[in-house]
Amino acid sequence: MKQTFIIFYLIIFVSTISFTQTYKGEVDVSKVPYPSGHYQEEYTFDTTLDVAAWTAQKKGMHVSFASTDESYFRSEVPQLERENLSWEATGWKGERLNAEVLVWSPDTLQQVRFTLKDFKNAKGKLLNKNNINVNIVRYVIGNYPYGAKDATCEGSSYKNLYLLPDRFEPVTNGNKFDIPGKTLRPVWISFNIPQDAEAGIYNGTIDVKSENYSVTLRIKLNIQNQVLPKPHEWKHRLDLCRTRGL
Repeated sequence: MKQTFIIFYLIIFVSTISFTQTYKGEVDVSKVPYPSGHYQEEYTFDTTLDVAAWTAQKKGMHVSFASTDESYFRSEVPQLERENLSWEATGWKGERLNAEVLVWSPDTLQQVRFTLKDFKNAKGKLLNKNNINVNIVRYVIGNYPYGAKDATCEGSSYKNLYLLPDRFEPVTNGNKFDIPGKTLRPVWISFNIPQDAEAGIYNGTIDVKSENYSVTLRIKLNIQNQVLPKPHEWKHRLDLCRTRGL
């Protein structure tokens, strides 16, 4: 009887330590169902590497512009020097400018929405809000951790899977979404500059609101006189090759 109890508790102990998280966004492979081949909702099996960072966060909605060259993880507090509510960029007529906004909170945020407005220059000319696209960045499963240097098209040597930001989901003006407590949601904003826009500096705002909180993002776009040709007029060369054997 004593031996039976020892084996029972040993099984419980082993099962609790079998998954040790090493990377951001890491997911225990045993929790992920086999893909069905149809649309699947976003997985939420990830956990944070830094519990203390969430504990240190002030209550309420946190919003900030962030680099479009980095990935931010669903269960991690973003490592930003400060929360930045202002963004500016310069572009040609016909160009698309992209910004990334992060929204996160230690407690659940309900009915988060982005409200767009027309942008205006000093002469009163407008950049219509219909030229602004807002997309939620959804997370997908990958078999390599973010930044892996050994990734190939062949089988992965990593035993677990990783939740990585990738898929865009359009959000029209006023649509709402929730953000569970202790999670982050990246939002990708694209500014499509019309080819017939008047050159100049355009200022505008985007309101980010939830059921209990409100933040205003301030944006400055410097539209130059140069015109970017339409994509079908571009000339390009695409060379796909394997690094192995070069």
